[in-house]
Amino acid sequence: SYAPPGLPNSAIAQGSIFVIFGRNMGPTTLAQATFPLPTVLAGTSVRVTVGGQTVDCYLIYTSAGQVAAVLPSRTPVGTGTVTVTYNNQSSAPAAITVAASSFGIFTIHQGGSGPGVITDANWQVNLITNSARPEQAMVLWGTGLGPVTFDETRGAPVQDMKSAELEVWVGGKRARVDFAGRAPGFAGLDQINFVVPPGIEGCYVPIAVRVKSVASNFATMAVSPRGGACSDPMSFSEEDQGMIGAGKDTKIGTIALSRLDITLPPGLPVSSYKNDVANASFLKYDYQKIVGSRGVSYATPFGQCIVYTFTGQEFNPLVDPVRPVGLDAGAALNLSGPKGNKQLTRQAPGYYSATLGGGMPGMPGAQPDYLEPGSYTVDNGSGGTDVGPFRATLNITSPVVWDKAVGDTVSRGQDLPIRWSGGTPTEWVLIMGSSARSNPEVGAAFICTERAVAGSFTVPSLVLSALPASDPQGGMLIVGSSPLMERYKFKASGLDIGYFTYSMWSAKSVTFR
Repeated sequence: SYAPPGLPNSAIAQGSIFVIFGRNMGPTTLAQATFPLPTVLAGTSVRVTVGGQTVDCYLIYTSAGQVAAVLPSRTPVGTGTVTVTYNNQSSAPAAITVAASSFGIFTIHQGGSGPGVITDANWQVNLITNSARPEQAMVLWGTGLGPVTFDETRGAPVQDMKSAELEVWVGGKRARVDFAGRAPGFAGLDQINFVVPPGIEGCYVPIAVRVKSVASNFATMAVSPRGGACSDPMSFSEEDQGMIGAGKDTKIGTIALSRLDITLPPGLPVSSYKNDVANASFLKYDYQKIVGSRGVSYATPFGQCIVYTFTGQEFNPLVDPVRPVGLDAGAALNLSGPKGNKQLTRQAPGYYSATLGGGMPGMPGAQPDYLEPGSYTVDNGSGGTDVGPFRATLNITSPVVWDKAVGDTVSRGQDLPIRWSGGTPTEWVLIMGSSARSNPEVGAAFICTERAVAGSFTVPSLVLSALPASDPQGGMLIVGSSPLMERYKFKASGLDIGYFTYSMWSAKSVTFR
């Protein structure tokens, strides 16, 4: 799951596979174990101590920078330490928390988010080009269902660990589970056989597992009534899918204008302020990267939610671990609107940005607000070496109005109703919440989407339970509207797909408890 310490699902489950990252932990060339799994492999061993009891872990592979092992099911539950020894040199102890169960979904890019490792009955991997159908039987792969009583150094026998405390949620609906347990013939690897609920459709449908009230990481899966390539208004259309295929690159350009109108807690010199920014990216994905990515909007199909995590002081849950190749679209992009002209400058290959206006009044760098309803045009002059000249236009309309009828404290154990007014059938609403803590520096954010004309949405407690409790005022709720992705597309030589879009968001500082 790659859940960092401090998150509700960061514990290591008894009997699960876990990975340690570091330096000089093993040989420079990866050494792979065979059955029976050893406790010493190529000079590497891993020991976990909890409650005064020390266990030797079963090694799967070892290398200088990464070691994978199975935590024995007999390991006590609680907090303790883990130590790696290589050629008789031991590391400093690192903190570890052991739980009876804490499921982690494997993902295609192996980073804990984005498309999950999910297969059909014929072991074909679920991809945006190979969707599941509603009511189809599928297999979800991961680790962390809980302890077992058989010999963990050898391939697992068939043993169903399904229970009433195990839940699989797909697109906000609980799925039927037919089997859950160790994958026969493997060590520590779990499989969950489930049935896709009816009425589900989209390219990035969220999927999560909850065991004994603890939610896993959130991954996604592709679902389409016809199978094959998926499509939905929040990601790739059927036309876009024609640009994606095995053995070919897909080149995507995205230009986004956004306003964040922030309401601050009482007692500060100002009660609110706005930030107007523009960001653009021109990226080339090979097939493996595009099918493993979070998509172009990072958003779910309508009426659904997903959770992303982040670490450190920077709030960056929307950074996709998949790294495509940047394209040269020119030295800068030129933006014109009702309040004049601005320029997006190149920050890195393929990436452009600009602060358009706003800022906290009285503080250095504050500018007049820029993004207001009206017509906006962007171009790249004579173009760049990879992307030819283009000109795109959109019209910003009045955003939806969030009533902000939410207290200063949000309970992670209860559903959270959100209401707004305004909006048209060609717009969608983003509902986002982030919760961050300083010790350790870790956080998580949820993203939900709904049709603007719906007027309301309820964030499920399952989603909120995946967030950490925040520091006081260390959380934020954001609600805003955007046009559908298909509405303002543009074409340019060197691009397969081009999107020009905007977001008008309103934010409120809260504390998550």
